[in-house]
This record gives sequence, C-alpha cells and structure tokens, in this order.
Amino acid sequence: GEPQTATDYYNLALPIWRQIGNRSGEALALNDIGRAYADLGQPQKALEYSEQALPIWRETGIRRGEAMTLNNMGRDYSDLKDPDKALGFDSQALPIWREVEDRRGEALALMTIGWAYSARKEDEKALASELAALSLAKAAGDPEVQGGIETSLMNGFRTQHLPEEAIFFGIDAVNSYQQIRKNISGMAKDVQAGFAQSKSNTYRVLAELLVETGQLGEAEEILDLLKEQELK
Repeated sequence: GEPQTATDYYNLALPIWRQIGNRSGEALALNDIGRAYADLGQPQKALEYSEQALPIWRETGIRRGEAMTLNNMGRDYSDLKDPDKALGFDSQALPIWREVEDRRGEALALMTIGWAYSARKEDEKALASELAALSLAKAAGDPEVQGGIETSLMNGFRTQHLPEEAIFFGIDAVNSYQQIRKNISGMAKDVQAGFAQSKSNTYRVLAELLVETGQLGEAEEILDLLKEQELK
C-alpha cells in the first residue's frame, strides 16, 4: 500500500490500543508507523517509533515482535549510513529469530547484517551472510525476501566489478519478482503497478549490467517486462 496512507491509519489505531490498554497492539502500531516512515525515506523518524515499540515488546515477552523491531532499527541505521549501529541491532535480532524458528525473519536479519558488513567494506563477511540469507529465504518459500537478497547480491558484485556474478543474481531477482507479479495478476491494477514500481530499480540495474557487457537484446527483454505493466 501507500506508506503515507498507512501512516495515517496506524496513527488512528495507536491511541485506541493505548485507550484499551492493549500493549502488544500498541507496540505493533508503533512498529508499523516506523516502517511506514522508513518507506517514506525518513529513517530518523522511523527510529523514534521503533524506540518506543522495543521496550513494550520486551515487557510483554513477545519475542517475534522484539526481533522484528530490532531488524527494522538495523535497516534504519543502514539507511542513515551508520553500519556499526545497524550491525548491533541486526545481531540482536538474529538469535531471536533462530530461537522462535522463523526462517524468513532469520533470512531478513542475515540480509541486513550483510548490508552492514558491505558498508564497512568487509566484503567476504557480507557475501557469506547474504548467501546464508538466500538459502533460508528459498527454504522459507518467500520470493519477495529472496528477490531482495538476490538484488543485494547483484549490487554487491557490481560494486566489486564482477559483472557476470552480478548478472547471475540480478536475473534470479527478476525471476523472483516475476513470480510474485504472476501471483498478483488478478489483483487491482494499481496494486500490480505499485509492486512493479517498487521493484523497478532491480530491473533497471540488471538492464544496465547487460548493456555494459554487450547483451543489448537481453537488456531490452528485461526492460520490456517493466513496460508490460505500464501498458496494462
């Protein structure tokens, strides 16, 4: 959905949860407001809400909520270009996801740990973390998380000037997203267009890599996949 609209709804829900004394509902609303601000490109604002949610999750003993918010804070610090703090929060989330046996959450934590290592120029650690994340995402059967990790690997290999490896993971990422687009093909057109737009950078970076390596026809095919949505 639209992050601004989501923020409005969650802000309406928050005082209601507080009024009826539902602490877990309050924490979830705070967490979701934070995520919506992150999606709007305001990680500092997102952190303000996550910092309110985290002690409530701990107070109520809801470990999944705690891990989710810790992970979100790690992402926000990554967006704020503070990989050391990001790594600190992501590293707290990881053992909790393992404790509650949530492979998707574990994959997300490993992916964001990989981002932090990459920002710290620890490329081998970043690669190991993201490959482990990819294996878990595949086991969890979550193509969106899988596509996100494959996109991260594509960008990482591109930064290291390894175009063949970057293209390999870029193609996998596009295939993951195409699977989702097929699954939502019966949904409203604005939902389909919104999803395609949110993932369009993956398609464009892959197309650029293909052009750079002289694969113009393949690049055009990738961009045509985006145009398919625009023509619908």
